[in-house]
Amino acid sequence: MKHFTWLALLWIASCAAPGDKPAKVVDPSRADAGRPAARELPWTEAFRAEAFLVADDIEVIGPAGIRDHAVLQQNEKGVYSVRTTTQGLVQELRATSPTAELRGHLDNWILVASRSLRFIEVPEETPVRVRAVGQALFRSMDGEPPRRGPALEFFGARPR
Repeated sequence: MKHFTWLALLWIASCAAPGDKPAKVVDPSRADAGRPAARELPWTEAFRAEAFLVADDIEVIGPAGIRDHAVLQQNEKGVYSVRTTTQGLVQELRATSPTAELRGHLDNWILVASRSLRFIEVPEETPVRVRAVGQALFRSMDGEPPRRGPALEFFGARPR
């Protein structure tokens, strides 16, 4: 047993030879580590006020950095997918049930869709565009009257 302990200590010591630098640990949750952080990129103020948007389908398209402002909430009534397309990086929730409630956030806006909720990060500089289709309802918490319609659209540009 003494020989085994001695060999184990020698093996451990040889693994950590002096002068070796520790391996860089990469956080797997930071898959976007190669791109600039959101705090380095200016962002639109258009979605800072508390509001909610409800529709059958909601699509949010925006430039680099939108992933730091947009969140899809996964649940059992929706199928989540992420893929790259010619449009850009697409994150999507699609309903698996006719009674689905798909939720997401864009800054302080709450987004609720019954069929699909999609965020698209495009490679070019573009204003953020939110398009709600099918029984759309927008309600801002600042006291403005609600907006309703078959389709609603909102824009927010980055400050220059």
